[in-house]
Amino acid sequence: MQDQLARLGRLPNAPVAETWAVALTDEDDPAWRYRNHVQFSITADGRPAYQQAASHDLIAVDECLLLSPALDAVHAALWAGAAGDEPDADEADQQPPTAATAGYKGKVWTLGDAPRTAHPRGAGRGQPLRRISVRSSAASGQTLVTLETDDDQAPELALDLPVAVALLHRDGQAEALIGQAAIEEEVHGRRYRVSAGSFFQVNTAGAEALVDLVLDFLDPQPSQRLLDAYAGVGLFALALAPFCRQVDAIEAAPSACADFAWNAADLPHVRLHEGDTAAVLASLSGPYAGIVLDPPRTGLGQAVITQLARLAAPRLAYVSCDPATLARDAALLTQAGYRLRAVQPLDLFPQTYHVESVALWER
Repeated sequence: MQDQLARLGRLPNAPVAETWAVALTDEDDPAWRYRNHVQFSITADGRPAYQQAASHDLIAVDECLLLSPALDAVHAALWAGAAGDEPDADEADQQPPTAATAGYKGKVWTLGDAPRTAHPRGAGRGQPLRRISVRSSAASGQTLVTLETDDDQAPELALDLPVAVALLHRDGQAEALIGQAAIEEEVHGRRYRVSAGSFFQVNTAGAEALVDLVLDFLDPQPSQRLLDAYAGVGLFALALAPFCRQVDAIEAAPSACADFAWNAADLPHVRLHEGDTAAVLASLSGPYAGIVLDPPRTGLGQAVITQLARLAAPRLAYVSCDPATLARDAALLTQAGYRLRAVQPLDLFPQTYHVESVALWER
């Protein structure tokens, strides 16, 4: 990160702190089993697989040590189903109920017109299955399996697990097939609804650490107006809301906007603006005491930074998942009159080369 900021951002002495590791208090080893969300592509023989970076090649693995226990259970069921193993209903019936399964009715949930062997194969039956996503929350005990097919039709699938199932259409709309097309995640005691098509941090402990840093960097006060420019389902906006007079939020994705509205229902001083970030920023008037920015991997770009310069908030908290785009934007923010005061890297993705960071900018 220091090298990227020096080379691309032209900031040779950037104040980059030592990288934080993050963990929930009850985690034995935060370097493993931390992911609350995973996406599988489907191989020709029906196995769940990862897509190789910068390639269309698929890599099928029988176990992934980064998956949370709930995700691991779904992966194991899909893998066993692809191998032709039948779910053992008698054995499952003998298992005592747990908090995670207390609301579960029945042992085998089946999609399609008739019971099927537990496998994810859709090809050859009219609903080619392209992708399976699984999201879980340890706090709520909920797990959501999201299916994507070539023709937006539900595939034939059975899972002997206490999970909800949704079909994500190509237009981004989610159709609930079993249960709800969303789960509830919890960060710092607040519940967030996260629907099948919405983004949320894949490391829950990391999400809490990001919230802590944003609160620390922006230091919200009761008289202030704040802005969350890439709000998602409301992670930062709703965490800031108890400490300030008003929070404006911007989000473009319809699914995330619906979740945000649901999550902010008890906060009348939080306002959501749906639309492109640069366009909405151009329509807003300050003053804002601080702005939190959590853009996609592509970063902010010139159009957004031009509007940030116009609004001239004295503090920006920039959450980045890519040091290269952060560094590119750093050069533009410096030209816009901002100065980099601190960068805190976080290891949100152990066992990978990815690094998250929060940067404080002031003017």
